[in-house]
Amino acid sequence: MKTTNIIKGYNGIMDLDLTNIPSSSHKEMIDIHYRDIETYKKEQLERPPHLRYENAIITAYRRIDNLKHAQTVANIQYIEDQNNRYNNCIRRIK
Repeated sequence: MKTTNIIKGYNGIMDLDLTNIPSSSHKEMIDIHYRDIETYKKEQLERPPHLRYENAIITAYRRIDNLKHAQTVANIQYIEDQNNRYNNCIRRIK
């Protein structure tokens, strides 16, 4: 069984998966990966704040998560209301 060898990325840089890469190339690829991350950080600092990954993409992800949470809460409330209506109808019948 092969073990996975994944080097964590950073925000807009995806993780580096070295699973199927020859061991002889690992050090070079890891160095390139970390240089790419440093370059990315410098480029992000040069952008206006509203165009930076942290302020654009991550904020959008947070909004999506908040909307999903609100929808879940609304769905739970709807189901509880439906259950209460059903129970009230059953009580009236008895």
